[in-house]
Amino acid sequence: NSKELLLNTYLYQCAQAKAWREAIAFLAKWQGDGSLPSERRRDYLYLLLLLYLHEEMFLEASRLFREIDTDDAEYKDMRHLKVFIDQIELKPHADNLKPFDAIFEENFSALVKVDTPYTLSGFRRNRGISLNKFFDMSRTPPELRLEYGILTAQKSGELFVQMSTEDFQRFALSVIMGYGYNEPVKEASGERDLLLYSTIAAKNKSIRALFAFYRVRSDSHISDISIRNLQTKMHQLKADKTYIVSPAEFTEGANALVAVETSIQAVTSEKVIKSLHDFIKTAAR
Repeated sequence: NSKELLLNTYLYQCAQAKAWREAIAFLAKWQGDGSLPSERRRDYLYLLLLLYLHEEMFLEASRLFREIDTDDAEYKDMRHLKVFIDQIELKPHADNLKPFDAIFEENFSALVKVDTPYTLSGFRRNRGISLNKFFDMSRTPPELRLEYGILTAQKSGELFVQMSTEDFQRFALSVIMGYGYNEPVKEASGERDLLLYSTIAAKNKSIRALFAFYRVRSDSHISDISIRNLQTKMHQLKADKTYIVSPAEFTEGANALVAVETSIQAVTSEKVIKSLHDFIKTAAR
């Protein structure tokens, strides 16, 4: 798939440039973020293991070996790698041992095959895809752009705070209209981190709703005081219901209020993340 092609293309470029430390930082970040393709996660961790050994980072290699190793003794050349790790030596004295250089070359030369993906990568043609389209090359290591990667709860919380005012307003509009409401009116919220919009349902003009967007990080909490303030706003604006959109969790008191206040609906964090990711992908087109 395209995600694997992009990953392989970057790793292949690192291999061409012998930029092994950059490749390590890149794969380790994807491992830490949980962004590796799930169906081939073990294969990419195996490449990271080879990179650790190539750079003689034996402690890191030992830890990763334990994560990858299973009862499948025939997986790749794991039994040979175990000897290198146990003896902390890439050229140990051992019988029938496959040379590490051969194992390393076999795996990294096969990253991008001579077929359509290889041609598209630009390595065999003057014209090809630009890595800048898919990766933010200003980061160290380069990061897959959000529209092509996975948006985690932590990252969505950061975006809620970091997005420009204009982008966030466009995002809010896309959420509101996605729920079947007309273009909204921005209301005074009384809270620094709260953006409040009132709107009318597109199909039933008698239904008025509030959309409360809390621009706080995912590790923050929305309190029962905030919920009570929303209830007051609902009465003032004669709203029938309120939607709360935020990656943040509710306090116990806030959860208790929302549970009995049927006119207030908390949009789940999963839906918030999906809506934000859809907006980012649409905006990038």
